[in-house]
Parts: sequence; structure tokens; C-alpha cells
Amino acid sequence: SFLSFLCSILSTLGLVQGATAYDNAVTSQSYSGIYATGTAARLIDNVAYGNATGIQVDGGALAQDNRVFDNSIAGIMASNGYATSIDQIIGNQVYNNGIGIDSSITYYYDGPFVAQNLVYQNATDGVLLNGLGAQAIGNTIYQTGGPGLLLQSQVQNALVENNIFWSVGGPAI
Repeated sequence: SFLSFLCSILSTLGLVQGATAYDNAVTSQSYSGIYATGTAARLIDNVAYGNATGIQVDGGALAQDNRVFDNSIAGIMASNGYATSIDQIIGNQVYNNGIGIDSSITYYYDGPFVAQNLVYQNATDGVLLNGLGAQAIGNTIYQTGGPGLLLQSQVQNALVENNIFWSVGGPAI
């Protein structure tokens, strides 16, 4: 969509705030309603719904205080992070997506940092963690099907701390 294109250009400049991404014609999970890459990219206080993936951060970007819902693949996806630029997903409300928060990053990347999010009623997983040093801290996760938090087999040195889990029909972790 034009908004995805615009946000990826603006991500090199820094702040993208107050955007709404909805009903984009997305045919591949590599396309998102809002996409940001790089340590200067910050997506704050946006609404993303009706896409394949609502928000995608990569290369150390920040997604904070967003409302993300009704996306078919994932609400928020962290796709790349390095020791000096870990993706940060903080304080978001993420619900009614395929996966709530998905760190589908390859196992040799660092992060993401997932903290203080409210994640509920997603179709499969509430939060899916993968990567070296992934962190889930202070999240509230309510799942009616599938795990609240799924640690992928490649995850190493993960920190899961001070989260609240409520799971019906699947494991909490």
C-alpha cells in the first residue's frame, strides 16, 4: 500500500505518528500495513487493522503504544535485530490477529524486546519468541486457543519475566 511505502521511506527520517493502516490489498506476509526499519524508526500511537501483518519492525525499530487488530497473519512482526539494534515492541494493544506478536526472526539474530503489551484473543499464538536473547517482560497475555507464549526451538538465552498469563484451551507457555 501507499502507506507502507511512505512509512518505509519515513522510517529513515525517524518518527511516524498518528497513521492508520487498514484494508490493504496484501498478498504476501512480507507486506505490512505499517513497516519501519532502522534504529531511528519509531511507530508510536498508530492503528493498524485489516492487513496481512499490521505492523512490521526490523533493524532496531520501535513499535510503541499502537492498537493492532484483525490482521490475518500477525498483529506485530519483528523480523530482524542485531546486538546493537534490537527491535522493541512496547506498550501495544494487540488482539484478534493470526498471531499476536511474532518474532519470526532467524535464530542467529538478537531480540526482540517485548514489554508491557496487552495481547489477547489471537487465533494461534499470543506471543511467539525466536532469536538470541529474546525478552518478554511485563506483558499481559490472554489466549483462548494456542499458547500464550511460544518459545521456538531455536530461541537461546531468552528472558521471560513478570508476565501475566491467562490461557483457555492451550498452554500458557
